[in-house]
Amino acid sequence: MVMVEDDIEQNHKELRKRLQFLEDRLRAIEGIKKYNFKALDLCLVANVTIPHKFKVPDFDKYKGNSCPRNHLISYC
Repeated sequence: MVMVEDDIEQNHKELRKRLQFLEDRLRAIEGIKKYNFKALDLCLVANVTIPHKFKVPDFDKYKGNSCPRNHLISYC
């Protein structure tokens, strides 16, 4: 009986973790509607020409659990 209760508790922990992830993701997606912005508004310098052989540095990838606008702004 104890083993079954442990399995149920483990299952609940996993479900709570997944629910929290989905709630965070939903908050991030809903944030897009709140911030109406254009990519040009994020740029500090206008009309920059990127050289042909320019290598883009490695960036932290967006995980979907925070505000996408803030993530973009941090790299502009």
